[in-house]
Amino acid sequence: MQVWEKCAACVQARENLLGQLSDLQYGYANGKLGFISLQEVMAKCVELHTVTCAVQALASQLRMEHGILLEYGDGQSASAYPGVDAVGVEDMVRFLEWLRDTDTSVKIYP
Repeated sequence: MQVWEKCAACVQARENLLGQLSDLQYGYANGKLGFISLQEVMAKCVELHTVTCAVQALASQLRMEHGILLEYGDGQSASAYPGVDAVGVEDMVRFLEWLRDTDTSVKIYP
């Protein structure tokens, strides 16, 4: 049960980070933010990568030790979590490049 609890905490942390980055992307694209700190965005990206790696390791441990698959969705449409389409390092680099290249009124600070 301890592995499951750790996994649940990591999944929750990962989903929270994805939500924060998604909100940031929306606010940035629509000019609804006064400014963003590039250092803070990069820190969130690093944290997301770290938490995603932890979820993957714990999901593997759940599968190997307990025969439990970490999935999202239900029934026939269930998929592995975080899955092959999980946000990866390349996606985060593209996101940072998008921040750099998008024309908006939002100021970017280091």
